[in-house]
Amino acid sequence: MNDITVYTTSTCPYCLMVKGFLNKQGLPYNEVNVQLDQNAARRLVETTGQMGVPQTNVNGQWVIGYDPTRIMMNVMHNCSQTKSIGGNPLQCSLFFLEYR
Repeated sequence: MNDITVYTTSTCPYCLMVKGFLNKQGLPYNEVNVQLDQNAARRLVETTGQMGVPQTNVNGQWVIGYDPTRIMMNVMHNCSQTKSIGGNPLQCSLFFLEYR
């Protein structure tokens, strides 16, 4: 199972793109709108050193901006570590290739 959190604002077009990409891939995620949660915004900057959004935490790895390839690389890494998709590396590879 993947642990994905997307940090967004209400007016960010790239945030919509990240969420749309995750939805298209069938990957569940949590959303934290840092425009509405100033404490989360402060913690995010303290953690990543970045003020912009989107920022996506995928299984403990940060992806800054809209970067579907890096998101999928982190999903793929988790898949190969936990064998959470089908139980073998070949099925993990097929999952990764399907997103393209």
